Amino acid sequence: MKIKDVCAQTGLTRKAIEYYESKGLIDPIKEENGYRFFSNNDVKTLKEISLLRKLELSTSEISEILNSKEPNQVLLQVQETKQLQQSMLQRKVVLLRKLVEGHHPSEINKELEAMEKSLSIKERLLHKFPGYVGKLFILHFGTYLEVPIETTEQEEAYNEVIRFLDNLEEMELSVEIQKLLNEVTLLMTDLSMNDEEISNWNKEKIEFVNNPKTWIRENKSIIQQYNRIKNTDEFLKFKPLSNRLKQFMQSSGYYNIFIPAMCKLSPDYAKYQEQLLSVNNKYKSEISEM
Repeated sequence: MKIKDVCAQTGLTRKAIEYYESKGLIDPIKEENGYRFFSNNDVKTLKEISLLRKLELSTSEISEILNSKEPNQVLLQVQETKQLQQSMLQRKVVLLRKLVEGHHPSEINKELEAMEKSLSIKERLLHKFPGYVGKLFILHFGTYLEVPIETTEQEEAYNEVIRFLDNLEEMELSVEIQKLLNEVTLLMTDLSMNDEEISNWNKEKIEFVNNPKTWIRENKSIIQQYNRIKNTDEFLKFKPLSNRLKQFMQSSGYYNIFIPAMCKLSPDYAKYQEQLLSVNNKYKSEISEM
């Protein structure tokens, strides 16, 4: 169909459609006479672009979504980024008002620096890594990072954690393992898994290391069910991924760089890690027998 018909169907202007074409978001057929022919798929894409633009997504974000094999994962990343940006924006609006009222810029700058430092370690890390790296990191460590950084040693450890995560090379995985990893990632970062559920999951881990005998006794049936699941064909599909992750963590410095930095960053995590190793060594055989 011609561009005027596309405008009528999508509600977009001719200039907007030409702009999205120039950005590579659509690729209509160019006829010999110079006119463009838009397919039904082009119209569908333009309607999606229009929706996402109304939601204030940038063309680069939209491009990433359109070109992704897992668009829902990209949408989740964008949503988390927008939420973080909104929270910071509200704080900065207050400071902007102060600047308008005549407060000195150096005072505003100090408050901005204080704002950064007043954030919890978890918030600061999510600002640094708003996508799945940050989400999965917080899923595992978030319970121990609800407080701000207070010491020079913690600040140094924080920077070490940032460097480690930022320089972490991607693993080379087979197509099948990548598919499995995408499924797990989507499950763990699904919107239905809210902060309360993540918090409850972390509390369960802490309860285990604090009262292992009680936890094992109360969760005996769950442990036995898990041991049965471990022998199923579906679970065994993840065995190559598990082995690859272990090798990757060993070679990347996860155990000798990242974990020591985490222990310095969070005294609570250091205590948990110590208890976990003790409990693991003491009760591993008991759980296996169960």
